[in-house]
Amino acid sequence: MPGKALWYWNRLLAMSPGEISYRVNLAIKKQFWLRRKLWIPEKPHGVRRMRWEKPELTPEMEKEKTLIIREADRYLAGEFQYFHAPFKEEKPDWHLDNQSGKRAPCAFGPSIDYRDYHVVGNVKNIWEKNR
Repeated sequence: MPGKALWYWNRLLAMSPGEISYRVNLAIKKQFWLRRKLWIPEKPHGVRRMRWEKPELTPEMEKEKTLIIREADRYLAGEFQYFHAPFKEEKPDWHLDNQSGKRAPCAFGPSIDYRDYHVVGNVKNIWEKNR
């Protein structure tokens, strides 16, 4: 067997029946999700309608709220700072790794190999920007 096929064969031999079942089930779910045209979340089971009221905020919480809103406004203006490095974009590109200049593909999320630097760049930068 060629090297890669041999690795997969050995990996399969090392898996328990439960892991094989889980991985097959996950692969089937991914194919189903990929073909889905409309995403309608399930209604929660056993949840009664509750009245929600906005809680009172302490002065410290008000200050933090102001800082969070200010940071969100900067992000929407294209001014990012994460991992102590500032970045400026004319229009925010949520798929771009500013550090490497690579852009993650706009594809079905579970099908993207986010560990491959050549595909997405440093994925931690993209995740941090989107966080």
